[in-house]
Amino acid sequence: MANLKVFAKTFIVLLAVSLVAYAFSLVGKEGQVIDSFWKLFAFDLGASILAAIFWPIIRGVKKGDQVSATYAETQMNGSSILSFLNTVYATAQDNGRAGQKIGIRFSNGRRADAIVVSYPSTFSPAQVKVVEQEAVFEKVA
Repeated sequence: MANLKVFAKTFIVLLAVSLVAYAFSLVGKEGQVIDSFWKLFAFDLGASILAAIFWPIIRGVKKGDQVSATYAETQMNGSSILSFLNTVYATAQDNGRAGQKIGIRFSNGRRADAIVVSYPSTFSPAQVKVVEQEAVFEKVA
């Protein structure tokens, strides 16, 4: 499956580069950089594809962005211990790039430190992995 993903990304990047290269080719009227509607269309399409691919990498994660946070949780159930992963939405409190530690805030107000795993894509927010979480204190009566 990974090879198919690499193939698709490579194909789209090369398509975009070839469209931009065609826009500046010397085929057509001499003395003009872009001489036809189709060359202009090819340039627009190629530049749009390249921008869509590289913009999340250039931008990174910014303060206030929604992120998808994954963290481990352990619960006691009688004599057994249950351990599982939770994934929830949170808000980034700092700017960050892949591999950097940023602060996040959950919807319930709790804070945590997390490492940026991946950048946002068209349909999903950036993904972070929680490494340190604010402790929950319960009132004892």
